[in-house]
Amino acid sequence: HVRGVDVTELSSFPWWTDLFQLYHKTYRPLLLARHLHHDYVFVTRGGEPFTASYFSEFISTLMHRHTGKRVATNLLRSSFVTHFYSSDAAQD
Repeated sequence: HVRGVDVTELSSFPWWTDLFQLYHKTYRPLLLARHLHHDYVFVTRGGEPFTASYFSEFISTLMHRHTGKRVATNLLRSSFVTHFYSSDAAQD
């Protein structure tokens, strides 16, 4: 059994694992081109694995579409860390 700072026991989040399994078994295969065979979770519309730059652009575009503001991924990461450190969970 693996334990550590970067390990989260997913059985604590059954709703998330159900959604992930649905995506992985049903929707992800629809995104992959027939000639592509890989285990990457996040894929482009063409079925290629996300690169770091593609992921950042994807998140920025998604945020802009839903909020009207462009947000860089490093700002989002900083916001989540700041929020976490001010929460009760940060005491663990």
